[in-house]
Amino acid sequence: MGKQGTTEVSVHVHEQEGSTIDMQPDKTDSHRKIHTPLVTSTDPTTTPKSILKRTNSRMSRKNRRLTLKFFEQPKNKAYLVQPDESDPVNGLRRTKRTRVHTLEYWRNERPLYERRKSGGFALVGVMSPPNKEKTPKKKKPRKKAMATSLTPRNVSMHVSPPPKAKTVPSKAVTVLNPETEEEVEIDAIVTSEMHHYVGPSGKVAEPDDPITVCKCLHQPAFSSGILKLRPFKEKSTQLVRRNTMVFYIVKGKLAVTIHNTTQILQTGDSFFVPQGNVYNIKNLRKDEAKLKFFQLKNG
Repeated sequence: MGKQGTTEVSVHVHEQEGSTIDMQPDKTDSHRKIHTPLVTSTDPTTTPKSILKRTNSRMSRKNRRLTLKFFEQPKNKAYLVQPDESDPVNGLRRTKRTRVHTLEYWRNERPLYERRKSGGFALVGVMSPPNKEKTPKKKKPRKKAMATSLTPRNVSMHVSPPPKAKTVPSKAVTVLNPETEEEVEIDAIVTSEMHHYVGPSGKVAEPDDPITVCKCLHQPAFSSGILKLRPFKEKSTQLVRRNTMVFYIVKGKLAVTIHNTTQILQTGDSFFVPQGNVYNIKNLRKDEAKLKFFQLKNG
């Protein structure tokens, strides 16, 4: 190779699994040497760590300082080809060396040697990094669909409205009085934007109120409104004197008591309380219950 200085490569092998192997080249004027630590084993069943192959000295300057990280595990000794101990046939000689199948160098497979008591090394196996187990991909949580009401508001119209229809409804409606046969204005329409809920005290509803009531329509002959019960709350027992109360359950599951009879009713059911009787309503769920009520005034 001429008078140019050669490269001495030292390979340091850490015995702990998953350790880092540092290869540090040092320039000297002597011939090239490969220093490989000898691994001794007092227990014949213990498999020592692998010894790397000789490192190519013709490394580029860019790759002279290189750090390799991998985890090694012993493979099955089926990779080894043991010598044939049978008598030779027709004087045919067979090798007595222990051979190994072609190693998968791209997976960093290396031969495993064990030091003999008599000196030298014997091939005992193959070391290879474990196969990386593919971790299952985490499923992305599905986006919850936005809750829509049973009768969505502000939806588009599929046909043209009548020519005189008002796009913005108002309370007042012109009607005919059958007694005087004259047109009068009465409050006949209430939109959801006009709802005003109050608590049991008659004041503006608070979050901790067990029930909230909204009286929508109020006329001399009847009135209607909405009753909401908080989770697991109940409307205390009430006496209906001269009126008749009609209820429709918009949402929820309730225990309804009329006089001495208690029954379980749910969404879509209806019931009424005749005059002179008491009734009680209890919410059986952890979400809010909603009822529509009508009060028929008998006198």
